[in-house]
Amino acid sequence: MGPRRSRDSTIPSQRVGEFSRNRSNPPSPTLASDSSQHPPNDSVLDVEPTEDRQYAYIDAGSQADTPTHGVKRDLTRFQVLMIAFNATLGVGLYWRSGQILELGGVVAVLVSFVSIALLAWAVMQCISELLGRWPVPGALSVFVSNFVDYELGIAVGIMYWLTYSVSFSALIATSAGEIRFWIRNEAFDVIVTYIAIPLILIVLNCLPVKYYGRIEVVFGILKLSFLFTIIVAMIVLDWSDTNAWDTDASPDRAPAFLMAISTAIFAFVGVEIVAACALEAKPRNSNTYSGDMAQASVMGSRPGFLVVYFSLIVGVVYTVSGLLTTFSVPRDACGLPRLSWLDPDEWSTYCTGSEDVEYLVPSSVFVLAAKLHDSPGLASAFNFFLVFTALSSALTNLYIASRALYGLATHLHRSDDKFLDILSFFGETNHKGVPIRAVMLSAILFIWVPFLRLARYNQTAGSDEDTSLGPAGIFSFIEILTEIGSVGVVIVWACECVAFLSYYYYSKKHEEYLKTADNNYVDRKDHTRYPYRSHLQPIIGGLAFVGCVFALTVLGSASLYHEFHVKAFLSQFLAVFVFGILWAFLKVYRRGRLAMYHMGVDSSEQSFGRTLGRLSSLVNE
Repeated sequence: MGPRRSRDSTIPSQRVGEFSRNRSNPPSPTLASDSSQHPPNDSVLDVEPTEDRQYAYIDAGSQADTPTHGVKRDLTRFQVLMIAFNATLGVGLYWRSGQILELGGVVAVLVSFVSIALLAWAVMQCISELLGRWPVPGALSVFVSNFVDYELGIAVGIMYWLTYSVSFSALIATSAGEIRFWIRNEAFDVIVTYIAIPLILIVLNCLPVKYYGRIEVVFGILKLSFLFTIIVAMIVLDWSDTNAWDTDASPDRAPAFLMAISTAIFAFVGVEIVAACALEAKPRNSNTYSGDMAQASVMGSRPGFLVVYFSLIVGVVYTVSGLLTTFSVPRDACGLPRLSWLDPDEWSTYCTGSEDVEYLVPSSVFVLAAKLHDSPGLASAFNFFLVFTALSSALTNLYIASRALYGLATHLHRSDDKFLDILSFFGETNHKGVPIRAVMLSAILFIWVPFLRLARYNQTAGSDEDTSLGPAGIFSFIEILTEIGSVGVVIVWACECVAFLSYYYYSKKHEEYLKTADNNYVDRKDHTRYPYRSHLQPIIGGLAFVGCVFALTVLGSASLYHEFHVKAFLSQFLAVFVFGILWAFLKVYRRGRLAMYHMGVDSSEQSFGRTLGRLSSLVNE
């Protein structure tokens, strides 16, 4: 690592963002030290205050004439909330609720959504407390790097970015399949769905964030109105009942029940997005968290009610909507989506001999409900809601992926490791504060996925190769990518729980030292200075971590209890293997040896105090 440029000591530290090139120009307090010469935690903590800068924030209106270009903090709290809502309310509700009903029956719909909502709430309790005190860019990666392990934090950042980059392309593919409800034309798919629509989404993501935030608000309001319309429509449709489950997926009810709960995870991906939006959110108030240091919180003095309980609100919406579908659609309806790795022949034979043969092609449970009640106009309207939801979620996922990459890249700037320093190339913004490079890479990385459906476009309608998402083989591949997105987020959730538990443990352990020797100490019980104290800690954090591990292992393997399926195995465990290999690679690459036993964070009193101080300084940037 080359020598750093000296700075004029007379330059006030408050002048944020005055750098010589178009970059956030962060130092490398967390991710840039040579671990062969210094312990990883030294790189986190032993940094001169004048060099401890990671981001050049530009507050709206405060530095309009500055030549420096960094991310602009123009998102309001409501816009951040709507971004999280748009990402969470995607095809998970419209598509997965029907799959859960087919898998486990009526009770599975209730238990699946409620249990995952509680898990997401517990995880958000941990994230909200850390984010309330330190609303820093790249927060999910930063917290893990500082409180758990240096390389693990990098792996979390990369996995989080890949998760939403994959989801962007998967949602494009999903919307393409649903558009074929009206138009089955290969040229239309290529020109409009696979080229024009992604380009429009990319252009929208390249707008200044204050305009992008307004678009998210409009889309969020539209999605809420669509959801309200669907709920009302489902109430007026006829009711039916069933207590069966899919015996093809599992001959026993318990594994099918577990698979249904695992399926519900996808619907809650996105509840943690408020952390990814921290770098562009407006600081509302100044709160004194440590000594005389003024710290701006992304959510005001404390995380807002809707942010903290967002997952529970989503859970209520999903549960009510899902239960309403069970009154109109029987569990064994032929049009319900099934697991892609099940043998389609038996199901095709069953449906061919039934009165529901016209509904052989799987579709959203809401669309199917309208079809079963001979309401083609309502089915078309529901399908439009689904397409709009998928595309708006793709827009949001691209935003989150690009900002996750940008936040990680700025941390990796000035890294001694050439491989990691390459990623810092994507920590640049244009003159409007938009990370164009991160947007483009996140968009094109998996943009080829939807085109795979063209390989076998002209399948016979109603055949065992026909689904609403394309040929069975391509659908399976897209489903694997979609599950990678779900599993990847659960991995990130688990790591954030460990980061919080580490923070909580060492805060208690070093409490006496921090009280007397560290002006960054803040009593968690002091509501006037501590922005948000989560409930029943560390019990909630521990249960959240156990729940994430349970979801990754027990729920993930439920599809393998009856019979081993390669597609099911890859769907549930490929992301885990990729994450583990990535973490191991970073350990070997940076340390020259596989040192998993060394977590890379110095937790001594002095080092922990410096960690708190450095995180507090990042908030001021």
